[in-house]
Amino acid sequence: DDGGEQLDEPAEFPEGEECAVCNMITAEYPDWNAQLVHEDETRTFLCSSGCLAAYVADPEHFDGPDSGIVNAWATGYETGELVDAREASFVRVTDADHVDDIMMMNPTPFADRADAEAFVEEFEAYSEEDIITFEEFDQELAELYRGQFFEEG
Repeated sequence: DDGGEQLDEPAEFPEGEECAVCNMITAEYPDWNAQLVHEDETRTFLCSSGCLAAYVADPEHFDGPDSGIVNAWATGYETGELVDAREASFVRVTDADHVDDIMMMNPTPFADRADAEAFVEEFEAYSEEDIITFEEFDQELAELYRGQFFEEG
């Protein structure tokens, strides 16, 4: 509980805190991790932007509260700093070999769209249609990145 005062800022990743989606220890992945805050002040920690996408698409599936998401942050690909995921541009990566990435594939976050466009130009497998926003995190994207966590049984 942040007492309602720190909901606009990311928090330190607690030692031993497991990712809400895959159970990896979030603090062990500072180059990839993400977090978000719900309206009820519940803070959720994730190991990567792919797990963020899965969680955002279906928080209840991952035991999240029945409360809207008010803020979210993801570690920027180039900066290694947490960026406002609601304002970021993400490249919908579909090639597991494009970069050394945890969990094989993640939507690659950039604070600025221009940086996402430069990434798309560098990796010719992608186009500007692959640049998406946080609002476009849906079930299809969640299953692309973390489909194994939505399978029955």
